[in-house]
Amino acid sequence: MAIQDNEYGLKDVQEKLLLLTKEVLKTCREEDIPYTALAGTMLGAVREKGMIPWDDDVDLVFTHEALEKLILALPKHSSLCEINQTDTWVTRAVFRDQSLGNEFVDLFQLVPVYQNATRQKLRILRLKLLQGMLKRNVQYERFSTLRKIQLFITGLMGKCLPRNWVLKRYRRLAADAESCDPNRLFIPDGPFAFLKAVYPAQVMKNFTLMPFEDTEISVSTEYDAMLKMFYGDTYMQRPPEKDRHSTHDAQR
Repeated sequence: MAIQDNEYGLKDVQEKLLLLTKEVLKTCREEDIPYTALAGTMLGAVREKGMIPWDDDVDLVFTHEALEKLILALPKHSSLCEINQTDTWVTRAVFRDQSLGNEFVDLFQLVPVYQNATRQKLRILRLKLLQGMLKRNVQYERFSTLRKIQLFITGLMGKCLPRNWVLKRYRRLAADAESCDPNRLFIPDGPFAFLKAVYPAQVMKNFTLMPFEDTEISVSTEYDAMLKMFYGDTYMQRPPEKDRHSTHDAQR
């Protein structure tokens, strides 16, 4: 099934995203790397059997170990795309040849939370601070006054420090597995809305393949609980027209 043109004008973007996604999924199949579609990509697979017409990126999530394996394997299996870990705190698959486009596939990770709840809260606060220091091209009009102030201050802090140093601190904190609960996971490189969400380890145990445009994508068998967490009980219903737009708040 080809990407259909629509009133959102994203046909070209989505065709390129699908091309990148297929390269990542091919590597995962050939290297036996487990993953699941996440957020809007998971919802697209379940509800639309492909991309949501107004969505402009693809989200996949892995365990930390699986993501590390993909980072090493993708360059061996694809001449079209490569891993980017310098643009932002999220690992991404992007085109090797940037003249093909600046689209990307976000490659998130699910890692265990700290056993100590207070320590986990402090971890999230530190991740938010580091995210603010790394953000670029912030659309301030999308945020509350308090959030605008926070982003402005952390942005100034980020300009005072080497970006690579901040990225290293972020990734070290995100991957820290000391004194963690292996049965409870969170997404440390997700946007603010994702950071507090906690998932049972079961979400990364069993998967099913679902149609996704003209290919298939892996989806956790716990997709119903995950989608209800993200979108509520009515996730199978499309939102009102006024709400049909991308809601990503990570810098692009």
